[in-house]
Amino acid sequence: MAEIQLLSEVDADYTKLHDLLVKKNWLRADAETTKLILTISGKNHRDYESLTIEDIEKFPCTDLCTIDLLWQYYSDTKFGFSIQNRLWKIISQERRAKASFSTFSELGAGYLKWWLPEEGWLTNNQITLDLQEIPDGHFPRWGLLMLPLTLEVVWKPGLEGLKALNSRVRIYTEGLLSVNAALCTQYKECEILVLKSFFSRLGMCEIEQKTLKTIVALEYKQNNLDSINYTVAPENEELESIGEHLDTEGDFTPKSREEARERVSRSIAQRRGQPKFRKDLLEAYGYCCAITGCDAEEALEAAHIIPYCETEDNTIYNGLLLRADIHTLFDLNLIAIAPGHHYPDDRENLIVYVAPTLRHTSYGKLHNNQMKHLPKNQSDLPDKDALISRCKQCGWFI
Repeated sequence: MAEIQLLSEVDADYTKLHDLLVKKNWLRADAETTKLILTISGKNHRDYESLTIEDIEKFPCTDLCTIDLLWQYYSDTKFGFSIQNRLWKIISQERRAKASFSTFSELGAGYLKWWLPEEGWLTNNQITLDLQEIPDGHFPRWGLLMLPLTLEVVWKPGLEGLKALNSRVRIYTEGLLSVNAALCTQYKECEILVLKSFFSRLGMCEIEQKTLKTIVALEYKQNNLDSINYTVAPENEELESIGEHLDTEGDFTPKSREEARERVSRSIAQRRGQPKFRKDLLEAYGYCCAITGCDAEEALEAAHIIPYCETEDNTIYNGLLLRADIHTLFDLNLIAIAPGHHYPDDRENLIVYVAPTLRHTSYGKLHNNQMKHLPKNQSDLPDKDALISRCKQCGWFI
């Protein structure tokens, strides 16, 4: 099985979670997920260890997607936050229901089996660990908690979040019954803002597609693309071998200044690309590198997404205007451009990824960033299928 890149915006260590999921140790992986979420949110040493609406909105998408990808991948897409989100959409959209305790109960009790008859919400490991019997989306587990002073409803990860649901708080004020609307059945249709925020954040992160794995690894696995052969850029060893051969043949030692100038000019012309193709890309991209924003025309080259020798396609949507060094790294499959599921309708949904071997260099600052410049015309935008095809050539993100 290919190695998964454990990406994080905050340098979180996902090694333990990865190892637990590889071993199918769902319960300990669930506890580790809780620990990671609280640590990333800075709540692991605070009272109640829970997330507010603000905490959820600030939770880094890359890390949320990494956690979700790990759960999906090692459970064969049975577990994960995105599975829960899909079930939530069935409940909320088809029935036009808002984020209330009633709809949460339908999700948690009806679909995820977090509630057991005559026992209530899970208070311990009350479930068989037979993978065939555990419902889809059961892990990771979480629940809701009402803070005693402010009566604010917060999102609490892990089994402790479900335990909190078994406590219902009632406070009498001025002779009237003031009840936590989220946890009391008398007010079960009141909207729970933190619940709404949680699923909105999941949806936003799915759209942004900040983790390349979500695009490539799962599609690769689900679509069973193992048998498809893609053209792979030459490895460094191959390039060095070719270089040594050219050196032996005298290609690096021109016999005169004129010959040297001719070779340099020929090399630059070849790298820049066919004149019309380059001119079209220059105009489409506003004379700026798509990835860096560099506007030095002399340094800009026309890059094919799918090589011309394979397609004979010089259309703008099969090209990228790239700075010379970025073009080289792209051709070597050391830089990838990943489109999200809503691209090209969401034209900004293109993320640049840099190979791990380059992330400690100056090119590392390009990693996990959006494209700098794109064509104004929708028809000129880089082709989604072509970009995904190139992504699949990069063995470092599978």
